[in-house]
Amino acid sequence: LDMTAVPNRKRLYIFIPNLNLGGAERVVVTLLRHIDRSKFDCCLVVLSDDKGALVVDLPSDIRVIFLNRKRVLSAVPALIRLLWQFRPELVFSNLSHLNLILAMVRFVLPKTVKFIVRESSVVSVNIRQYKAQFLWRFLYKAFYHRLDYIICQSAVMQHDIVENFRVPVKQTVIIHNPVDIDAIKALAKEGMANVTPPPVVSRFRFVFVGGLRPEKRVERLLHAFALIPAGEAYLDIVGDGAERQMLNHLCKELALTDRVRFIGFQSNPYGWMKTADALLLTSDYEGAPNVVLEALALGTPVISTPAIGGVREMLAGQPGCIVAEASTFESFAKAMIDWLNLENKATSKRAVSNYVVARIARHYEDHFLGLIS
Repeated sequence: LDMTAVPNRKRLYIFIPNLNLGGAERVVVTLLRHIDRSKFDCCLVVLSDDKGALVVDLPSDIRVIFLNRKRVLSAVPALIRLLWQFRPELVFSNLSHLNLILAMVRFVLPKTVKFIVRESSVVSVNIRQYKAQFLWRFLYKAFYHRLDYIICQSAVMQHDIVENFRVPVKQTVIIHNPVDIDAIKALAKEGMANVTPPPVVSRFRFVFVGGLRPEKRVERLLHAFALIPAGEAYLDIVGDGAERQMLNHLCKELALTDRVRFIGFQSNPYGWMKTADALLLTSDYEGAPNVVLEALALGTPVISTPAIGGVREMLAGQPGCIVAEASTFESFAKAMIDWLNLENKATSKRAVSNYVVARIARHYEDHFLGLIS
């Protein structure tokens, strides 16, 4: 397809940190596969030089610019030069730090460029992990309203930005993360060949999928799982990260080594998710976790903590799914036991109907075009 032959397309520059298998990066790549090329001339700007696992999923007609920067701040001069050189109608940023920096330096950027950013977590919760929290809070309050539009994944995220950071509600919108159901099901079918049965017999098999990082609270999961009677359930932990060694030691301390497996990182985890009886999520906070939507798309129930963010909204009224009353390992253990005792554990075939990628892509397009016009 000769994209230059299509008149009146709007130049859309999309900023992401890298092409690794992160949630925000996967959302962007999924959207790029479905955005209407007759309306938008898309250019993907990647801050790092890391080609990443997702590079193979990029559509062939997408132009990609790698800035070869390791840190967001070091990429800012290159981004400013890029925007002055090409002056796209619209910039769509997907990294919280970069979103804030764009708001701060907007006064030196072309006035014709509109800026839409996507937040992937609850801002006031996210900044708790940083030193000088008061400074971060001040900067968000002082500059975030300079952006044209902020896309949130949940009502909780939107409320946080409006109430805590002085952003007018008219500059925010809730657009859910997209789910490419057909692609996920195809990958699950392909990946099931790599799933090995547990070494011991249990009534049910649970799975955790995600990075072994502090915010995922996998140690909470292990403490909770230790309260489940032996023989009731087996646990596969799919993912890797800085806490793996600590979690291995904790497994031994809790006498769980014969009931828990560490599968490690899987570029295609969907076979593990499809064959599990339930997916477990034990985070303190989440934006709108893709893993929950992907599990539901595969018909796998979800048991979750009431993580601050969009998890409650995503699982509200979903049959076969349970949200714990509190973010403690005792409460999560009770939620797992409640799920084990459910008479009907089946999820709804329409569980992710509001998240279908074609529908979500149209929402994005409508807001992009509405802002430009």
